[in-house]
Amino acid sequence: MALEPYILERMHSIYRQLQLPECKKALENSVGSELHGICIPITRAKFMLDIKHKGYDEFNCVRHVVVDEAQNFRNETGEDWFKSIFKILNWPNDSQQHYDNTSLYIFCDQLQKIRREYCGLSILDSKGEHQMSNLFPTECRLSTVIRNSRKIYEQWEKIALKQSDFEKRNQLGIGHDYEGREVNVVNLSSSDEIFSTVKETIVKILDDKVYKESDVAVLFNKKDIAERFAKHIEASSISVTDAEEFPRRGLVVDSFRRFSGLDAPVVIAVAPKSYSDYENEDKVNILLYSRAMVEFHIIE
Repeated sequence: MALEPYILERMHSIYRQLQLPECKKALENSVGSELHGICIPITRAKFMLDIKHKGYDEFNCVRHVVVDEAQNFRNETGEDWFKSIFKILNWPNDSQQHYDNTSLYIFCDQLQKIRREYCGLSILDSKGEHQMSNLFPTECRLSTVIRNSRKIYEQWEKIALKQSDFEKRNQLGIGHDYEGREVNVVNLSSSDEIFSTVKETIVKILDDKVYKESDVAVLFNKKDIAERFAKHIEASSISVTDAEEFPRRGLVVDSFRRFSGLDAPVVIAVAPKSYSDYENEDKVNILLYSRAMVEFHIIE
């Protein structure tokens, strides 16, 4: 289920709100353009940087905060984004004494947590001093998926059911009857074939004239590999962009992590098994399957 429409709907009725994703420049740009003057869209990294150099007064107008994709937040310098939000809302750290005219929404999915390191949110990591159950007694869970086709969702569910995190959740259901296409898995005999095979797959998809370049996302496990492939495919006169551009003006080529929280009608995932710094292969696949709306291709 796409998160952005829900956020936008809520924001239209809430004044002076801070939207805090991890690294979604595209979401930041889209929210900012639709709600200019009402919402402050900012990434987690920029939020912490502004506090460090400008102080908390920079956000003294904020009364409501929405945090997106919290399970994959980074904590490179040990700063505490969670405490910082409490400070700008004037909330104490260890009680439910919240002001009536303030609110905090945190959207997260433990199934899609692909980083091993502490994300700064103790409800996901069993670390930190915050007692989340006391601070946030109200919890809402996703119950209906509408983003993915039925065939993609069924494959996603097979992987999710193996995760202990999934057993603790309410069972999900698909909210439509659109079947979509079977997931396409291409197994390569050599890593030397990756770029040429990905290119062939892209050309075939575009030649069918069903999708335009901006409908397709090609995702790699590392940003530097994605950048190398972007230069490779641009030589074929295909327009290329990355996950940060909004609206998209070409084929998206980027990393798994940077595309988390976004989606595309067609997703091509390249070499998901070659991860070394992420939590486990299944969770990477859960994240990737959930990004594809109609077609999902895996090349490995």
